[in-house]
Amino acid sequence: MTMENKISVHHVLSLTAIYILSFGVIFASGENENPPVFNSSYYSESVLENVANYTLVVTVTATDADNSSTPEGTVYYEIIDSNDNYGFFDITSDSGEIRTNGIIDREKQEYVNMTVAAFDNGDPQKNDTVDVDIRLLDVNDNQPVITPKNMNTSIPENSPVETFVVDVNVTDPDIEGELIYSLNPTADAVRQYFHIDSSTGVITTAKLFDNTNTYILTVDVKDGNPDHELSYGHVLVDVYYSDSNDPNQHDPQFHKDSYKYYVPPDLPVSSNLTDYGDTIIVIDKDAGDNGEVICTLDSESNTRSIFAITEDTCVIYTLFPLEEDYERYDLIVIGTDKGKTPRSSEVAAIVYVVEETQPPPAQSDCAGCWPISVSIVLLVTSSVLVVVVIVQCVVHNKRTTELKNDLKQATNVYDEIPANSVIQLNTVNTSMTAAESESGYMGLTGDHQTTDNDYIAPYDVTPSTQ
Repeated sequence: MTMENKISVHHVLSLTAIYILSFGVIFASGENENPPVFNSSYYSESVLENVANYTLVVTVTATDADNSSTPEGTVYYEIIDSNDNYGFFDITSDSGEIRTNGIIDREKQEYVNMTVAAFDNGDPQKNDTVDVDIRLLDVNDNQPVITPKNMNTSIPENSPVETFVVDVNVTDPDIEGELIYSLNPTADAVRQYFHIDSSTGVITTAKLFDNTNTYILTVDVKDGNPDHELSYGHVLVDVYYSDSNDPNQHDPQFHKDSYKYYVPPDLPVSSNLTDYGDTIIVIDKDAGDNGEVICTLDSESNTRSIFAITEDTCVIYTLFPLEEDYERYDLIVIGTDKGKTPRSSEVAAIVYVVEETQPPPAQSDCAGCWPISVSIVLLVTSSVLVVVVIVQCVVHNKRTTELKNDLKQATNVYDEIPANSVIQLNTVNTSMTAAESESGYMGLTGDHQTTDNDYIAPYDVTPSTQ
């Protein structure tokens, strides 16, 4: 190399060094001139919710105009924003493949939206973004469930056919699979009265009811997936009498407005209060169970549970000794019939605690004998019309008023009861013949001789004939 050439090279290197020092820039061949660009402006895909883990859903692709063999032209991918609350999907950074990440479930989340970015490795780094939407498609993978499992409802006994009973509710998060309802597990004797719409689950009446009753329906539902077990539920239907056709038309009636007892402070346990005061009598004009009455004590009035009452005879007695310095107990007696739709009434029973027991005040009405039921039977023979009055009554040994002519009014059938009519007192098994005296009062003759203490209280009845 000549001296001239050495000077030229040195000059060039010097100029280059000066340029670098002045501007601090080196223009190399690998400059990052281009960003990555996605091949599509938007990606949308769907996938069945029962696919296996790591199933490929969609591949996003971006290209970079820079040399792909240099960092500036090399592209990798990331999900930079997403509403994927359960982490159903993941992306492979070097390929842009979006795959399932474990088990995906449409019932948890049906739509997943994400933003994917493509980055290069240049300096400065450049990127592009694209939106990706994925829809999870339903598979019939959930078993239907009847909710609630047990339902209760009630309808009148005189309901016409196709009366609404209940709408069976089923929860099934799946879209796929048709729900089919059935009453097949229900006994035939019960199912005959009801119909269920196989597609809606609405139960209606299928025929008229013969009587009041309580029916238990068993409902099953299936969704078309043979691998699913049947879902079962139960409906309890109470068929009751409406007010218009309920044979239980009358409330029980107590024969007094209140009952009073006068007991000593040292009243023994198991004492019968009837020995210290009134006899509780309750009647009901209805027939059968509707006319049978049971007695109970209101718990609030008997808070200390000192007293109890017999259900069938309404006799109050003591369970525990009386409290000291207690002068009065105000009890409430409840009479309830045994009808399908029970009726009840109540009456006060007042217990006075006194140092010396006294007999109860004189009664103007019967205090010891009151009819529980009365029936009239007309017996027709060839020559004699016999009126049989059956009076079931409670007889107590307290003094009562005399047998009055009111018995004739009680029958509500005739202006008078013919002589020689037979009167039977069921509780004493006594047959007595009624005869009308000149004074207008009735005496009794026969096995039992009447006294001034005998009394049969009047009661309104409806006769039946034989």
